[in-house]
Amino acid sequence: MRMKRRFPRCPPALSAALLAAALLFPVPALDPSKPPAQYSQALWQSKDGLPDNFVQALLETRDGYLWLGTSEGLVRFDGTQFAVFDTRNTPALRHNSVIALCEDRTGALWIGTSGGGITIYRNGRFTQTYGTADGLPNEYIRSIYEDRSGAIWITAHAGGLVRFSGGRFEVLTKRDGLPSDSLRTVYQDARGGLWIGADEDGICVMRGRAIECFGNDSGLRSRQIRALYEDRRGRLWVGTRAGGLHVFNGRRFEPVTGIGGVAVRAIVEDRHGNLWVGTEGAGLWRIHEERITRLTPREGLPHSFVRAMIEDREGNLWLGTRGGLFRLRDKKVETWTTTEGLVNDDVRVLMADPAGRVWFGTRAGVSLLESGRVRAIRLSPEWSRDVVRTLARTPDGLVWIGADTGLFRWRNGAVERVRLGLPGEPAAVRVLFADRAGRLWIGFWDRVFLHERGRTTDQTARFGRPLTGINAMTEDGSGTLWIGTEEGLFALKAASAHRFTSRDGLSHDRVTSLYADRNGTLWIGTRGGLTRMKNGQFAAFYRRNGLLSDNILHVSEDQQGHLWLTSRRGVMRIRKQELEEFAERPSGMLRTVTFDTSDGMRSAECNGGEQPAGTMTADGRMWFPTVAGAVVFDPKSLRDIPPPPRVVIERVLSQGRAWPAAAGPVDVGTGLGDLEIQFTAISLGAPERVRFRYRLDGYDQEWVESGGRRSAYYTNLPPGQYRFRAIAYANDGSWPREEASVEVRLAPRFYQTVWFSLMCGGTVLLLAWGAYRARMISIHRRYQAVLEERTRIAREIHDTLMQGVTGVALQLEAATRRLPEEPLEAKSRMQRALAKLDEVVAEARRTILELRKPDALETDPAEAIREMAERMSQEHGVRVEVWIEGQKRALEPRVCTQLAKIAREAAANAIRHSGASRVKLVLRYESRTVRLLTSDDGRGFDPAQPAGAHFGLTGMQERARELGGKVEIHSRPGSGTDVEVIVPAGRSN
Repeated sequence: MRMKRRFPRCPPALSAALLAAALLFPVPALDPSKPPAQYSQALWQSKDGLPDNFVQALLETRDGYLWLGTSEGLVRFDGTQFAVFDTRNTPALRHNSVIALCEDRTGALWIGTSGGGITIYRNGRFTQTYGTADGLPNEYIRSIYEDRSGAIWITAHAGGLVRFSGGRFEVLTKRDGLPSDSLRTVYQDARGGLWIGADEDGICVMRGRAIECFGNDSGLRSRQIRALYEDRRGRLWVGTRAGGLHVFNGRRFEPVTGIGGVAVRAIVEDRHGNLWVGTEGAGLWRIHEERITRLTPREGLPHSFVRAMIEDREGNLWLGTRGGLFRLRDKKVETWTTTEGLVNDDVRVLMADPAGRVWFGTRAGVSLLESGRVRAIRLSPEWSRDVVRTLARTPDGLVWIGADTGLFRWRNGAVERVRLGLPGEPAAVRVLFADRAGRLWIGFWDRVFLHERGRTTDQTARFGRPLTGINAMTEDGSGTLWIGTEEGLFALKAASAHRFTSRDGLSHDRVTSLYADRNGTLWIGTRGGLTRMKNGQFAAFYRRNGLLSDNILHVSEDQQGHLWLTSRRGVMRIRKQELEEFAERPSGMLRTVTFDTSDGMRSAECNGGEQPAGTMTADGRMWFPTVAGAVVFDPKSLRDIPPPPRVVIERVLSQGRAWPAAAGPVDVGTGLGDLEIQFTAISLGAPERVRFRYRLDGYDQEWVESGGRRSAYYTNLPPGQYRFRAIAYANDGSWPREEASVEVRLAPRFYQTVWFSLMCGGTVLLLAWGAYRARMISIHRRYQAVLEERTRIAREIHDTLMQGVTGVALQLEAATRRLPEEPLEAKSRMQRALAKLDEVVAEARRTILELRKPDALETDPAEAIREMAERMSQEHGVRVEVWIEGQKRALEPRVCTQLAKIAREAAANAIRHSGASRVKLVLRYESRTVRLLTSDDGRGFDPAQPAGAHFGLTGMQERARELGGKVEIHSRPGSGTDVEVIVPAGRSN
């Protein structure tokens, strides 16, 4: 198999950049001073998503992904999830057993399989597959390697050595000077020599065209070569199947003693200079400065067969074993528990003294770490009740211990109880503090005492009010004593005391910790955040500003200028200068580095609100108490601010289809606008800490916080071109400027196109115009109907009431003239006027009935016309004749009514205006029409110039038009007048 360097086959420029980054940001690698069993271990197996537990090949590509070759497919790992590629979902893969992996200088991934040749993966796609038809001697690949010139070297089963360059394969065999056609591995040393390990025939090196071979006579204990590697000192290491590990001294191969004749399958050197050796059946070995240590299944290794190894750019060591994927990672934290000798794992307080000792106050007494050994200090016979809450040391070397069972003093290796001799002396001591003058301040729940020169005095009255829940004490450079309580912060100087609360700017009234730095700034931990007091001004910092938690249990400072804060959720570290700058100009987020169980803490829950809940030893290491032991950090070995993880947008999904984002702009075609965009951040060390935010330009107005979720979902997106952007951070609370992005194009469906919108808009306008026209026509018809009704009413009034009233008026006028001379005639005229008036009323009733119930009228016009003719003859003394011609039949009521009224109007006009002595009315029934002819012997008129102010002719014409008929007038002056009305007959209902 092929071994890989720390940065496999990187171009020189990229290697230089990575080296510079490593110098700027020291990566926590595997500390050689620790036994391998003390490293943090992690294991992934089939139950976690691997297709098979036998990992045969490992490679970290330049984009940060970890690639695995297994017997059941190719696997890509981002630290959180596995993506499996096999023959079922990847047609380009011809076989599932992946044996070899190599990334060339162009970024293409070469995948060697056992029976399926070589497949190339480039820019998110499997682009091509090479087999025997392309020049490979067979398709059973064993190793793939790229040299400095860019040539690819391949070993295949019994197929010699294959060189790929310029797009073609060239095969070298035993006839070309190789020791065998059955070769196993290839490696190029720093001087350009290409080393080739054979299955059964030793090793050779190619320098130009010259080939030099080595066998047992060169020191090799086995000619079965399985692994080659050159370390940073230029030493070539050779792993054999039955002869163990060898190192080349320039002339011969020297066996490495201490390992024996194990089968070596993998070799890699980490950045600390540890040489790691993976074996077949003997576990993992580490060689550092001639010291050899071992990790076996007994110490946590999942299987004794280690097939592949690689160190990633974060300093993690990855092992491919028969028992799964295994990771070794140096713990950032060291833990002290009962396993190391503490009396109890629940450590409450910690204190380092000038002698280099560390004191542990626990729930069950005191432990003392001295000269690397831990011993217990019992406070009382009932040590299980000795809950230690505070520790202090006075300049005279005395160590004071405050517990729930009272006050104790350690002197000359012995512990004694201290009785203060106070009336009603409380038992539980909450806080002890030694000031610069060497005096000991003692805090109980609600009282403060000063112990000086063997004398104890109550100082509570100096505060001017009762104290509640004393949690912390400290002294600043001016000599002011600060006391943190459950009800605020108190400052005691000389004879004056002052209280500060949240009204003054404290983040919370419940003060849990106090730290006065050398610059005179007071840092205050509270239940509601961190507060800085500087020059009498308060500035508060909260979780929303980047803190891990608002419940700050302890505040202290290391030698590098960082503040360390503890909480129930873990430990925080922040540059103090950054806090100072934020206090002056609050903006953005604080870059907070956090530590929890993923860094090796057995529990993230720290203890605090007691003093001292943290300490720094002389070597600069920071110690903090937790509910599961004491944790220790070495700030010198920690990076200041770790670089953010690299964000990768993996693919875009829509309507059951997927597009790789690496291929460039993604055209998803037409659809419903439903998208899923999958992204990740490659963090192989602590992926659980990665947090994301994303934004779809053109749709999202603000960044969307997704937490640890690695997918974005959108529904009903309108068609258009969008840019999806994603960023991530892992451990510092700040969002980096670097981001990953991909363009996504959604094509419109036909109903989403511009032309369809224009068409719909035009249709809407046409419909609106049509609705408007229909509305106007309706309004016009309504007004026309009203107008016609008014005209009809006017016509009825003219033809009935006006004429009747006019007749009555004429009779009355005649009666008035004859009354003096002919009273009887006048009386007769008046009686006729009354009779006429009755007729007018009856006619009005008939007209109203016609308007309301036209069907109730008569259907025979002849009878109505005869009655009208008789009345007119009597009233006007003019002979009015009525002739009926044709077959008389019933007509529609409206036809009958209108004909009768036309006849009456025609006769009235003849009598009134023409001076006729005779009027003839002829009603003629025809098959389809009814004709009404009115003739008189009057003086006639010119039809082209009718009399102006009379409505008679107009009314007749309107009535005829209503019936669908017409009026014809024939007249000339001196010759009488003929008025003919022709209307459709219609039928009676």
